[in-house]
Amino acid sequence: MKHGMALLLIACLSAPAKAGETTWHPIDAGCHEQSVSASLRAWHDTPRSTSSLRFAVEPDAGRGPTVVVAMDRGLNRSLRADKEPVLIVAVGDLFRTCVTRTPLAACDAAPEAREALLATAIPVGRDFDSGFILRLHATTFHLQWSDGSGNDNAVSYDDDQHPVSLAVAGAVKKLEPCIEPAMKAYRDAR
Repeated sequence: MKHGMALLLIACLSAPAKAGETTWHPIDAGCHEQSVSASLRAWHDTPRSTSSLRFAVEPDAGRGPTVVVAMDRGLNRSLRADKEPVLIVAVGDLFRTCVTRTPLAACDAAPEAREALLATAIPVGRDFDSGFILRLHATTFHLQWSDGSGNDNAVSYDDDQHPVSLAVAGAVKKLEPCIEPAMKAYRDAR
């Protein structure tokens, strides 16, 4: 019964887009009347360069805005970054998202945050033999990357003590000064 309910929840949360619809992705600076959440679930459609990272902290509804950070090499033409590494920060909710774009080099904490995320190991066997736990209300931590071979990868956890969740939360904490302009724009736009 528990597994059936979990599958039903997953199916409801990951409904496919209708034919011809495209998912909006936070790329252009400014505030947009768009939800950032759909972009997190459509990672495969996100314009990005190889060897790039995107990570996010997505609180449960009503518990604060989602923070999405992309560290991109700037090689994808859709990003209009002129082959310069770019830091794209999006702060948003279900109705509005504010985005800032800066050169990656302008964020002093970016190299340390990037290296910490790249060193993160994903423990496949963590809690493997424990009982099934269904979390209905939790913050979700996303880590998405395209490696140097062009392999797209995405993991998300709603366990705030999972090593990946801790790494993502740590990276967001390190980057707070670089996230603040997007957070301020989001607050001001409300």
